[in-house]
Amino acid sequence: MRKKAINNSNFSENLRFYRTKNEWSVQELGEKIQNVLQLEAAYARNTITDWENNRYEPPMAVIIALSQIFAITVDELILKHNECEEQK
Repeated sequence: MRKKAINNSNFSENLRFYRTKNEWSVQELGEKIQNVLQLEAAYARNTITDWENNRYEPPMAVIIALSQIFAITVDELILKHNECEEQK
């Protein structure tokens, strides 16, 4: 079940920022999440796109996995950061 996004676009902006900073496609990021969480299948591209467009938020386990994948803290992923603002 997908959880509706909270009224906070920081996570979605940061997710897109760190994904593109690493030059990964949405599909590549889905595969990385799959590997970290040892899932049978990767997250669908449209699911990750929904996260990036602030339509839905991922489960906490995915947020933690994303912070590991990007080598950042969970706070850096969900809070507003100057690095993301400077790239706009």
